[in-house]
Amino acid sequence: MKPLLTFKEVREALIGRYFTFQTPYGMRLLTYVDYTASGRSLKFIEKYLIKIQKEYANTHTEDDVTGRHMTNLLHQAEKIIKKAFNAESNCRIIAIGTGATGAIIKFQEILGIRLPPATKKLLQQLMDKSSAENVLDPAFKKVFDMEIDRLKPVVFIGP
Repeated sequence: MKPLLTFKEVREALIGRYFTFQTPYGMRLLTYVDYTASGRSLKFIEKYLIKIQKEYANTHTEDDVTGRHMTNLLHQAEKIIKKAFNAESNCRIIAIGTGATGAIIKFQEILGIRLPPATKKLLQQLMDKSSAENVLDPAFKKVFDMEIDRLKPVVFIGP
């Protein structure tokens, strides 16, 4: 069975696939490798987005044809996503508008394991100071080490 899209078709649909730019060493073909974060635009997706712009509206309202249309598209998208992830009807999708990094941060927050950068920095300073100067009381150090173990970051590995 032929897949809906082949890698060749996706590659050929990349906007800017043959983009070249001037360097001190002459013209060079762009090599783009950050697909996890921002990706690249695809002609067939951009064409579809242009098509739906005629009826684009806020999904918070269904007072008119545009709002109803966008709400319908949103519900269709949710069904497609749930099907792709084998999610049941009672499962929820948490929309994050800040990309993959934002999604990982939100997931860490939901799990209760998120450490804000300032907290991480403070803990690192305390750890460095305690190991360098051995200034912590042994009882406090034991509790501190247990807390550090509890708060160890979760590492997410992408595709």
